[in-house]
Amino acid sequence: MTTAAKANQLNQLAQAKDAALAQLAKATAAADGVNGVNQSVATIAAIHQPAEKSLGQQRQDFLDSITQLVNQATANIDQENSLTDSETTSLKDQVTALQKAAVQTANESLNADDLQVGQQVLQDGLDQVKFMTQQDVDLHALNQAQLAANEVIANNQTLSDVEKASQNIQVMLLFTQYQQALLAAQNLASLASAVTNGTKAVAGVPQDGATVQQRTASYIDWLTFEKNKIQGRIDADNTLTTADKNQQKAQVDQVLADGTVAIQGGCQCSGRCGQDKSSFAKD
Repeated sequence: MTTAAKANQLNQLAQAKDAALAQLAKATAAADGVNGVNQSVATIAAIHQPAEKSLGQQRQDFLDSITQLVNQATANIDQENSLTDSETTSLKDQVTALQKAAVQTANESLNADDLQVGQQVLQDGLDQVKFMTQQDVDLHALNQAQLAANEVIANNQTLSDVEKASQNIQVMLLFTQYQQALLAAQNLASLASAVTNGTKAVAGVPQDGATVQQRTASYIDWLTFEKNKIQGRIDADNTLTTADKNQQKAQVDQVLADGTVAIQGGCQCSGRCGQDKSSFAKD
């Protein structure tokens, strides 16, 4: 019998005693007193009810439950394919340690309280292993979301190198934010929230850039800006004759014309895609 069960029965005894004394105080004849005492004695005697199972039976039940709980915990770990071998081994080692401690508690138990404490310690330990297993799984899921997002960005032909780098940085920052949330989580609900929000946020980063056709005007502005800059240098160069200047400016005009044709024909996006003329370097 556990301490709680004992306390409950002792409380019933105290109440029965008080009721018997109150009844005796009200008795007006000896017969009433005798009847009251006999009734109270019978009530008190019926209060003590041993547990349905002996201590040995309770101990065996605990040992059986240890086997079942440990087998289930081990199976749950094995079914998580995203875990590394070292993570799987570490988690199983913790389950084994909990099993050994619980079996020792069962074998050394002196009363029902010892068994009850052992059961609670085992359950708390297995709950912690379950949490750690899910945490590892969620960290892997977040990492996979990061890798997938980086791959989408790398293969996106509508993005410039600068735009790809910018999106990869966003992915990294979100990954770090939700990785910290997973590591700081205190329960399964917090883990579920962090991994759901984190994978969704990371997956939402990759976005298409403007197409080559959409960037055409910007490209032409860029070439025109560069043309005007170079022709200005040519005009300001006092080492050149007018004929030399005209010849070089004509060459610049031809480059602009060729570049415009190439752009309008669908040239491939270069590292300066999407820049406007305000961002061009001025020498």
